Amino acid sequence: AELLALCARKLRGTKGMNIVDVKWVWTEPHSRRLKLRLTLGSEVEGGIALQQDVLVEFVVRTRNCEACNKVAAKDTWQAKVQLRQRAEHPRTLLALEQQLLRHKLVGDVLEVKRSPDGLDCHFRRRQDAQRFASRITALAPCKTKSSSSLVAANAKTGTSNVRHVFLVEVAPLCRDDLVLLPKGASSIGPLALVEKVGGSLHLVDPVTSKSVEMTAEAYWRNPFSAIASRRQL
Repeated sequence: AELLALCARKLRGTKGMNIVDVKWVWTEPHSRRLKLRLTLGSEVEGGIALQQDVLVEFVVRTRNCEACNKVAAKDTWQAKVQLRQRAEHPRTLLALEQQLLRHKLVGDVLEVKRSPDGLDCHFRRRQDAQRFASRITALAPCKTKSSSSLVAANAKTGTSNVRHVFLVEVAPLCRDDLVLLPKGASSIGPLALVEKVGGSLHLVDPVTSKSVEMTAEAYWRNPFSAIASRRQL
């Protein structure tokens, strides 16, 4: 009865006429067709009432729900972490990949795509991407920028589809790189070797063998690049 009433409400072209009766017409169960027999009535001049039977056919079309459509289109991500290291050889980024796998920190990642400068990690939720980005900053000297973009909005329901992007840029330094420190950046130098790259930078003076630790915040306040890599030394 509910389906019959729904189909009757979907009819067009019956304005000014009365629906006297609605009946189902039998169809094959697998035909994906619904047929209705309508009895329409209308009054003409002189109070004469006319009735006519009309056969209406509906075609059943299947469709997926919104979530299934996203899965089929491989478009399920709501947040993305762009991991980048713009260096001659991204050895720090490669070591970071191994640490993420070793510590099992990629469980929430839906998909990983390689780009020329790094990796794009897709997540189903913004919170998962934000947590992943904060874990990376504990493993390498990084700076993070976030942005959001509106993909679609539904004014009727008041909902919107917003995608979030976290750009995590790793310092362009690798172990055994020779760097020229900016003036006042450290108590050693001006030439120093990168001894270790982790959550902070460990630098050593090649002349005095004195080592210092430079935090990620201190590095990004006055960033510098390598003047020679391990291959060139």
